[in-house]
This record gives sequence, C-alpha cells and structure tokens, in this order.
Amino acid sequence: MLNLSKRLPAPAASVKLCNVLYAAMWFFIACVSAVDIYWSVFLHEVLHETEMNPLGSYLIEIDDQKIAIFMALKSIGTSIVLGFLILIFGKHKKIAWGVISGVFICQLMLLLFLTEGFRVVRTADPLEYEAASEYQETTSKMTKGYLTK
Repeated sequence: MLNLSKRLPAPAASVKLCNVLYAAMWFFIACVSAVDIYWSVFLHEVLHETEMNPLGSYLIEIDDQKIAIFMALKSIGTSIVLGFLILIFGKHKKIAWGVISGVFICQLMLLLFLTEGFRVVRTADPLEYEAASEYQETTSKMTKGYLTK
C-alpha cells in the first residue's frame, strides 16, 4: 500500500488563514494611519496648539504653523513601515508577527484616542463646542439647500 502521509504538505487552510490575518492587521494599520492624517488635516487650524507629539509640534513650528511637512513625513513613515512589514513577513515570519502585533496594538490605542480623545477635547471648551454646533448647523442648512435645488 502507498504511504501518502509523507508527501502531503502542511494544511493549506492554516497557511491561508495566517496570511489573511496578517493582511487584515496590515490593512488596519494603514486605515488608522489614514484616519490620523484625516483628523490632522481636519483640525489643521488648531493642530499647532493641540499636537501632543513633540516631533510633530516641532515640524509644524518650522513650517510656519502649517502641517504640510508633518503630514508628508507622517505619510512617508507609514509607507516605510507598511513596506517593511511586507518584506519581513516574506523572510522572517516569526519576527514579522511580533513586529506587526506591536504596531497593531499601538495603532489600536491611537484609534481609541482619536475617536474618544477628540470628542473630549472638542467639547471641553464651551466656546469651541458652540462654534462646532454652529458650523454643523450651517453646513447642514447648506447641504439641505443644495440638495433641494
């Protein structure tokens, strides 16, 4: 009788699941970075006052209170990290899992801060809250007027 057990490769399903999970974590990291950049652009008028990253604050300061250099370097840095995560996964899977897990956890914490932290920051000052409410009302009226035409 033929012994096929020696010829069979590792289960393809577990390899594929591993690759899918790694890709999902990689995509999550990219998406959180995009959300972070979105919030930075959205809040660009006050970012020089509210940025908590000392390097980010310095980049805004040397760019005359603008965020272009900061956003460019943030995008480049994210691209380098994402590329590194792809390269290392192809050569050193165990190390890649440790690296992506750490980055994933940091990005998860950043996302929680961005979704909860900005809500607290934006509503802490009654004047800012009032201005934000007026802005929302104005844009809502503009949108309704535009859509009814």
